[in-house]
Amino acid sequence: MPFLDARCSLQSDNLILFGHNMKNGTMFGSLEQYTDRDYLTAHPAIEFETASGCMRYEVFAVAVVNKYDDWYSFLDAADEAVCQEQVSRIREKSLLKTEAMPVYGGQLLTLSTCHGSGSDDRLLVIAAETTADG
Repeated sequence: MPFLDARCSLQSDNLILFGHNMKNGTMFGSLEQYTDRDYLTAHPAIEFETASGCMRYEVFAVAVVNKYDDWYSFLDAADEAVCQEQVSRIREKSLLKTEAMPVYGGQLLTLSTCHGSGSDDRLLVIAAETTADG
């Protein structure tokens, strides 16, 4: 079962969700498909449903980072400059970029799973809030 980083609340600027990379495609096993441009183009949005409603996010970066990467410390932006710096840094590391760009004040959703057997690398699929209902 995927889980929210214990340091996050549903109001955090960056929701970080962790899930196992299951070989049978369950949990976050299918995130690896986001390393393929065609798959990303066909599946640009992620929906995250809570008791409060359904949030929609547009993928803007797909990156492989070390499990100790600074992105995991970016939970809440102190100000717009900090947000832009973090987003620019992760986009530089991104394997694939999209036209989607986060807007300061909007929420980010980071899906994180292991990448490579026995490795400290993690695959991140990072998306920016687009709409909400609820």
